[in-house]
Amino acid sequence: MTVAPDGRDDLSTTGPRPPPPGREARIFLRKHCYLYGFGPRAQRKWLMIDLGITFPEGEDDPGVDVILPDLKFIEANLKNLVGLVITHAHEDHIGAVIELWPRIKCPVY
Repeated sequence: MTVAPDGRDDLSTTGPRPPPPGREARIFLRKHCYLYGFGPRAQRKWLMIDLGITFPEGEDDPGVDVILPDLKFIEANLKNLVGLVITHAHEDHIGAVIELWPRIKCPVY
């Protein structure tokens, strides 16, 4: 499993943040939704991989059916989002597309 630069595998609790200089530009928006950045920081372009859902676990999420990714970071950087790559059609990898794609309106591959 790949983890965020600070060791966490989910940055949604405090909101995603760009990696420090010299680190790979990779941001986890929630399980099954990732952003990969390429290019110099001032001109960085972003590629989203999957736009899936997470299912609640245990008693921590009573009444919650699904959990959607937090798109605040990429919504603030939409001009730099080059596309969304769907890796495969399992619900946990595409489940949020119908709900969230209208907010980002990028090419889908």
